Amino acid sequence: MRVIRMFEYGIAILVFGVVICFAVELSRIPSVPVGHVFKGFLPSSTLTSSDALYASCGILGATVMPHSLYLGSSIVKPRLLDYDVRNGNVDKDLLEEIEDGYYDNYRPSITAIDWCMKISIIELSFSLLTFAMFVNAAILVVAGATIHGTDMADDADLYSIHDTLSKILSAGAGTVFMLALLFSGQSAGIICTIAGQIVSEGYLNWTIKPWMRRLITRMVAIVPCLVVAGAVGRKGLNQTLNASQVALSILLPFLVAPLVYFTCKQSVMTIPPASVEEAQAEAAAGATDAAMIAPDMSTHSQTESRENNEEVGVTTTITRSQEPPEFRFRAGKLLTEAVSYRNNWFTAALAIAIWLFIAVLNVYLIVSLGMGRS
Repeated sequence: MRVIRMFEYGIAILVFGVVICFAVELSRIPSVPVGHVFKGFLPSSTLTSSDALYASCGILGATVMPHSLYLGSSIVKPRLLDYDVRNGNVDKDLLEEIEDGYYDNYRPSITAIDWCMKISIIELSFSLLTFAMFVNAAILVVAGATIHGTDMADDADLYSIHDTLSKILSAGAGTVFMLALLFSGQSAGIICTIAGQIVSEGYLNWTIKPWMRRLITRMVAIVPCLVVAGAVGRKGLNQTLNASQVALSILLPFLVAPLVYFTCKQSVMTIPPASVEEAQAEAAAGATDAAMIAPDMSTHSQTESRENNEEVGVTTTITRSQEPPEFRFRAGKLLTEAVSYRNNWFTAALAIAIWLFIAVLNVYLIVSLGMGRS
């Protein structure tokens, strides 16, 4: 878990760097009416044009990166394990197996799932509604305030935006913009590398050392970028960057559909109650514990208690091995009914509606591009 924490802190530092850079940029641009800024968040007929739709899909793909879904799902496992380890819910033998990177036999406790579910919802909602929204809005506000109405507005790219900021605002503004791109590029590259490693481990069953896996996935991600950048030049680089983000947006529905389906499926998202055998084993274990701690009232009782304890000791060994696992308990009590984590009707309807919106948006974009409207 320490490695995961270091990874999260590293990405957080890069994200904060991007936020600070664009906050500095916003402080340097000419005054913009607040009403115009908030009006930009509302749907507009401008989005029906192919260029605006293309840019919108690019922003969507860059914000909700499909491979981050794999990374987020994988990071949850160490969090669950960390909670169970801190609360003594994991056997030492199983912990040694997990430390070697094998989670196949690990079943998180229900309390760990409840805790991690709450933390994940808060974390995801906060990051999307604050940092992600601020950075994307700041990019558009800075670009609109400095480039809109100029000759380079139609063909603006990263180079022209840097030059414009350096000329209109100051040389430092261009440098800050460059640093923001550096921080965002590094965070996206690291996330892409780790996500690629996770997917490769699952599908290819790699057994090589972790640093070698990261090196291979990093090379797979970097080498094509270098080849494309060297082949297309400055003009083509901006088009390639936009196209890659649009491609991420097009892939998003295919990766989100299984996630929505499984989280809405009762059989997948339900923990069944304890079986009759597990309930009997728990009751026997409780009776054994009560017998072992009962006070002895007399010498005769002590002698009888020792004899009983010897018998109980044999029984304890057998009973403890049959005790139900930790994921059958909630708040210290054995499950008597199923626990479902399936999406409620509102969450399911919202998820399906968002999926349909993204899918229809991508289909419309593909049709528009096929008809040569862009």
